[in-house]
Amino acid sequence: MNIRLQVSGISEGRVYLFNVYKNKQSVVDSTEVEVGGRIAFSRLEILETGEYTVILPDQTQIQLLLDGDQVFDMATLASDPVRNMKVTGSLENELLYKSLQFDLECRASFEALGAQIKMLAENGQDYSQLLDQQQQIFRARNNFQIGLIQQYPDALFSSLWQAEQLPRIDEPRMPDGSIDRQAQRMLLRDHFWDMVNFDDTRLLHTKVIFSNLITYLDELTPPVTSEVIRSIDLLMDRVGDKPEYYRFFAQWFAEDYKAPEGPFMDPEAIYIYMVDKYLTRERAFWADSVQVYAWQLRTEDKKQSLTGQKGQNIEAKDTSGNVRALYDIRSPYIALFFYHAGCDHCKKETPKLVEFYREWKDKGVEIYAVALGTEDAEWKAFINEYHMDWINVTDEGVSDIRDKYSFPGTPEIYLLNPDRVIIGK
Repeated sequence: MNIRLQVSGISEGRVYLFNVYKNKQSVVDSTEVEVGGRIAFSRLEILETGEYTVILPDQTQIQLLLDGDQVFDMATLASDPVRNMKVTGSLENELLYKSLQFDLECRASFEALGAQIKMLAENGQDYSQLLDQQQQIFRARNNFQIGLIQQYPDALFSSLWQAEQLPRIDEPRMPDGSIDRQAQRMLLRDHFWDMVNFDDTRLLHTKVIFSNLITYLDELTPPVTSEVIRSIDLLMDRVGDKPEYYRFFAQWFAEDYKAPEGPFMDPEAIYIYMVDKYLTRERAFWADSVQVYAWQLRTEDKKQSLTGQKGQNIEAKDTSGNVRALYDIRSPYIALFFYHAGCDHCKKETPKLVEFYREWKDKGVEIYAVALGTEDAEWKAFINEYHMDWINVTDEGVSDIRDKYSFPGTPEIYLLNPDRVIIGK
């Protein structure tokens, strides 16, 4: 690898070369700016193909694409790096900066027309003509990109650009002829990954895969456990025979995915689903038996308290030393509250739960609050301080609570319906 970059007008200092994987950027090399703004990254071995970023001393970023050919020159001005960039010896970066520079030209023309449009009445002829001109610019930009891709279909640039595009889908209509936005969103979800070439593993070292993944989950997937699982299946079905992508997504969903909070979302159910279906000995080809067993072991503690399953009974002593059973509660709904008196987050959330209880206790909701690992005096002081007028018990002498309910941290709340089925967390 030998990348020579000259940035005229740059200040002295250290320059860093970053790569990307998932949503993380890592430093792979660094060097000092030489006389005349010359920068050189050189090593005997080549780097992983993918998307890279050069960070200059003033924090200006210069984008690079690296493929097999990693000996090339680039030259530009510090005042406007993209517009003035010249590339020699790297097709990938020639394509990249041709695209970026044409995009700058189109954007300038588009914004100039936009400024004129703002000054005109919407129903005027000039207004319509300017809108048409904007559309022509948009089409010209799109055609320019397509032309590059058709000429160089195997380039990383081409694969990357295509992966950034949304697929074309039909516009489902309501009975009154208007667009059915919900159906359109679901249709887009089904086809969202159509433009991604999963045979091209170079994309794993660009920002596009992770960016698409977040859009797919946050914007196109309803915050409901069953819908998240459906989205997972749609994606995993596409990469079942693409080992590197399969591993990337399977590990991320199981270990890194943070499900949105909500009454219909159960993150533990998603984790268990991933382990049971996708992280098995047969399918997790990269993991040894110890790792697979560790995944499975984590699921055992969680399976007893998933949304949709029946909540298990708890029998524990209250402040008077009397045993209070969860199943003895007559109220239709029970909020099962696990907390620790010394937990700062519990201190913040408990007053909110007290307000909730005051509003709902006469409407069929009872709270069964379990203090975890708390000394007797501290527990009772906490109850008095926050005016917790519901059923209060302690886990002292009760060894099986954590076998019945999963709570990786406190506070944790389970909502049980009249059949004592867990309907929310």
